[in-house]
Amino acid sequence: MRHNIKQIRGLSGRDCRAVSRCVGYSAVVAGHVQMMFATASSVVPHIRDGKVRPLAVATLKRTAVLPDIPTIDELGIKNFDATTWHGLVAPAHTPKEVIATLNRALAAALDDPEVKNSLAALGVDVIGGTPEEFAAYIKSEIPKWTAIIKASGAKLD
Repeated sequence: MRHNIKQIRGLSGRDCRAVSRCVGYSAVVAGHVQMMFATASSVVPHIRDGKVRPLAVATLKRTAVLPDIPTIDELGIKNFDATTWHGLVAPAHTPKEVIATLNRALAAALDDPEVKNSLAALGVDVIGGTPEEFAAYIKSEIPKWTAIIKASGAKLD
């Protein structure tokens, strides 16, 4: 993502890594930092309170909880996609029947109106699917993030 951020016209500054979301959020609110990337679920309440102003979302599609906020792609950095995702995983050798049972239970939970509403209020766009679809998605993310990390020059300490 860092490599892509440098493409934003007129943006200058330096990387300021926060120890946690809370520290980063506090630095933005206090005016010590001009902006930060955060998940919708972590900042929607603060947006609603007027403590921070959303500039753009980092997904390719606008998010339902902030429908008036443009995507970074819409603002001119084409194909910018830094989707935050969460998923349920199990050990590699878990029997397929167990995986199927877990998937059905998760799908039922995500289909529950109360769960859907709670997650939507936090800015979480729920996308269910099969274990195979999730595995394919994870696999598709690896080359993208590998290229971004290499281009950023980041190294493990």
